[in-house]
Amino acid sequence: MVYVIKANQEREIFNKQKVYRTCIRSGVPKNIAENIANEVESKVYDGITTKEILHIVLKKLDNYEKHHSLRYDLKKAISDLNPENHEFEKYVQNILIANGYNARWNVIVQGEVIEHQIDVIAEKDGHKYLVECKHHVNPHRFCGLDVALQTWAVIDDIRRGYEKGITKEKYDNMWLIINTKFSEHAIKYGTAKKLKMTGWNYPKGEDLRDYIETKGMYPITLLGLDRDSRQKFSDADILLVREIAETPLDVLYEKTHIRRRRLQQIINLAKGIIEK
Repeated sequence: MVYVIKANQEREIFNKQKVYRTCIRSGVPKNIAENIANEVESKVYDGITTKEILHIVLKKLDNYEKHHSLRYDLKKAISDLNPENHEFEKYVQNILIANGYNARWNVIVQGEVIEHQIDVIAEKDGHKYLVECKHHVNPHRFCGLDVALQTWAVIDDIRRGYEKGITKEKYDNMWLIINTKFSEHAIKYGTAKKLKMTGWNYPKGEDLRDYIETKGMYPITLLGLDRDSRQKFSDADILLVREIAETPLDVLYEKTHIRRRRLQQIINLAKGIIEK
């Protein structure tokens, strides 16, 4: 029996099906995914780290097509969004819009006691949510109980404000969206308080990755751009691979002033990622 070492130093039994499923999510055909999973299985050894397994898989995916290996590392790409420019909050707004929500970024809402800066307000099917976005630069960091407590405090103050006529609009719930996993205590508390919570692997069937992949809402950080190109796209407020793939070269050039030849290379890579 072969054990692997996870990023948090926990040990778990190597599961070839995890490699297979991840390759499928990257967009490769089933036969390629099976081949890669078999090759990885032949190379693993007791005590191998998940980081080493990732390196092997990415190398195999690269042998197929570059854009598949880029898709594989979606979790890290999201962690690489720039916190100084509030890119994760804007990225979440885009994801919600793509999934049918009317979403507004950076809104001040008065509570009973204080004003609250809300990352995103999302509305759909008559329901209105106050969205709190928590972005972790470390993709392996758990989102703990403290964040769930703080999130509940916001909706509690705003609900009390509405009851007293201080808050002008009624909100159905608080929606906590993170790019990593929730701790067990955070899930337990959030469930008890009926908070809407979305994380990397939670809830099953409606986690962050589901929201992203069903609509092809991949972040620009998935492209592995050089620092200068990355900054120019950020200055142009372009956060999505899809936006690059679907925008004409001349329009992107006017927005970014990246050399046309380089820009065309980026567009081709973006198209490869979003095309199934």
